[in-house]
Amino acid sequence: MTRCLRPHLGELGLEGDVRPIRGIVGKILVGKRDGIERFIIPEGNLAQAVLVPSIELVPVATLLQLYAYLNDPVTTSLIDTSDTPLRPEQNSIPSQQIQQRIAAARTKQAQRFSNPSKLNSRMSNRDIQVHAQLESDAKEVLDQAASSFGMSARSYLRTVKVARTIADLDVSTTIQSKHIAEALQYRPHSYHADN
Repeated sequence: MTRCLRPHLGELGLEGDVRPIRGIVGKILVGKRDGIERFIIPEGNLAQAVLVPSIELVPVATLLQLYAYLNDPVTTSLIDTSDTPLRPEQNSIPSQQIQQRIAAARTKQAQRFSNPSKLNSRMSNRDIQVHAQLESDAKEVLDQAASSFGMSARSYLRTVKVARTIADLDVSTTIQSKHIAEALQYRPHSYHADN
């Protein structure tokens, strides 16, 4: 059986447009885990897809663009995410500013739990229900990753805790899909074996 090395993700409209799809990050993560490095995606999903590191993306908006790429992939421009999540603008943040963000996130956690020594990593299941609200697309990404990678309930909740901390650093009240995508990157590489 031949394996598709350039999966096409998206929904084709009746007018020939390639429409964005939900759960793009999870789908790419599964493909990446299976050894796929290049993905043809809807242009409308590009902002989410670049969150996945070390892959090549071919964004297309129309069936004609897809056809052109398939017939001449050499002249098509690729987007390489090998520098994700540490993009150049993130690398240039002064360490003092990073320290301030960390201090602000820790202060937020101390206020959240009314306890200066309790951090997100120590959240109970009840704390997670109250303080770690996932936006709908973030929940979809996490659910898809959990299903694809066979995550245990414990690992699922650990990912939510990490994402809550990332959201705190981002000064976000809710957990967004980009926070989940980053939290999933910090999981052990062996997604099959849940430690």
